[in-house]
Amino acid sequence: GNQTAFLSTEEYHAGGKISNEELFKDSEGRVYYTYVNQNSTMSRATYEITGGDPLRLEDAGAILGDGIMSHSAAPGGDVYQFVTGSDGYLYLYDRKAGSRRELLRWMESGLLGTGVCSVAGVTPEILLVTYRGSLYDGQSGIYQLTRTPVEDLPERELLVVAAPGGGTTELQKAAMLFNAESSTHRVALESYGGWLTEEGWETPRLDASLVSSNPPDILNFGELNTVKYARMGVLEDLSPYLEGSSIDREDIPENIIEGYTLGGKLVSLPAIFEVGCIVIRASQAEGLGGWTMEDLYRMTEQHPESMGGAVGNGYCRMGDGYEKRKESSWLLGELCARYYLDEFIDWAGGECRFDSDEFCDLIAWAGTYGWRPGHVEKPTVSTFWEPAYISEDILMVSKSEIEFTTLAMLKLQYGEKVCLKGYPTADGKGYFPARTAGGLGICVNSSHKEAAWEFMELYRKICIEDAWLDIPASKKLIRELYEEETTPYYTEGKGGKPLMVAKYDMSVGDDRFPHYYVPQDQADAILDAIERADFTPMSDEEEMIVSIVVEEAESYYSGDKSIEEVAGLIQNRVQLVLNEIKP
Repeated sequence: GNQTAFLSTEEYHAGGKISNEELFKDSEGRVYYTYVNQNSTMSRATYEITGGDPLRLEDAGAILGDGIMSHSAAPGGDVYQFVTGSDGYLYLYDRKAGSRRELLRWMESGLLGTGVCSVAGVTPEILLVTYRGSLYDGQSGIYQLTRTPVEDLPERELLVVAAPGGGTTELQKAAMLFNAESSTHRVALESYGGWLTEEGWETPRLDASLVSSNPPDILNFGELNTVKYARMGVLEDLSPYLEGSSIDREDIPENIIEGYTLGGKLVSLPAIFEVGCIVIRASQAEGLGGWTMEDLYRMTEQHPESMGGAVGNGYCRMGDGYEKRKESSWLLGELCARYYLDEFIDWAGGECRFDSDEFCDLIAWAGTYGWRPGHVEKPTVSTFWEPAYISEDILMVSKSEIEFTTLAMLKLQYGEKVCLKGYPTADGKGYFPARTAGGLGICVNSSHKEAAWEFMELYRKICIEDAWLDIPASKKLIRELYEEETTPYYTEGKGGKPLMVAKYDMSVGDDRFPHYYVPQDQADAILDAIERADFTPMSDEEEMIVSIVVEEAESYYSGDKSIEEVAGLIQNRVQLVLNEIKP
């Protein structure tokens, strides 16, 4: 019980604050001291404790990996390394080689990295894994994994899914289940070495493979531009596959079919989606003829108190009450993008008019009513956000994902009746942007199209059943959600009379309100937005033009250029983009 030695670690903490400090012992008795730097890189430092009097720390290199990794002792003094909470690989740090290598991919073993808790090496050929499963992750328990020679495995055709970024958890689940059930094919997720830029994913190796003799079988559009690949002619028409499949074409919302029919082909069938909208006070909507930019200008001009932050997201920072506002770049890059892409560009003629007075008015308006440092007394700081009462100077609330309860919640936050709007458009009808997830496409040159469709059916099923806040791409399920939210719950009260009971509480700030059901008029407004949602994906050119507008407008907001100079620059750059796509 007596302290016999002491070793200070302070001088080894070169990165300042640390996290996950621990001691680790390998299978041959070596003891390591390791910690992770609490900075953006989350780099790990590992030292072996040597000597006896005095104790010393010697740099052990990368034996325990880098960042937030879990590790356990492997036979022969080697170390297993893996990251809990994500799919991927189990690595083995080879002491003799001084480097690590991929030992196995969890998905290939019928498990997902999201459920792996710990690993123990019994022999070099046998592992024991403690696993926390769920509906599609597999059952919780202790699994034995045994290395099996390739020649002992059944021969199966390889089905390659191109998934830059690794794909979603749902995609990984689908691959795991498909591989466990199929006797003819095995799915592999391939990133094709893509990398993320400000403009999106760059995938030169994938693009080259699509026109080669060995293309992938499936494209995951989660990180890819659907329009780009439809134009390349590398996508199969999915319409024929719907005949006699487990997916009922009549159950798919028409606007999804319309949005993803590109060049006469149905190129994708997203399983779940989100719909964006704007919500305003009902009193502010009175007198508006529609929802054009002129209507929006008129509404904001009537409320000069909203300058510097007219649009919020309905949340404030926990504990201090600062309200989160949308910046000028969001107004130009999201709220008004569809308006000026349609209004100031003649796509058929290949001409634009961004140097017009009308477009200058839009830039000026976004700078006046978007949040910018100095426009409000105290800037917001992004940490953890909670629903808040909406102050009078916030006119509009932006919702990127609506639910049938959205208007009920915002009515509580506004403290009065509310009105749901789309993003402003030239014709005043409003634009409800749909963002999809779970969208796959089959490559036209795939040698395994039927198997690819079977995988897509399974993937769609998993996405829909796992959906949380997302809306399922099924008329039947949307109607079930509608009925569920508009139908109150009853229990037996005094004297046997039915008594309505709250389904749950809605929280606004420190206040809690019992929620019983969604009024039909609110549910109808949400249903109408879902049915009017625009699923047409943006093209590369449209995304590029939006980036140009946001980028160049910044020099006007910072005072570096006049609004006329900025409009002229945007005009010239956009015209160059249009010239490149002229037939």
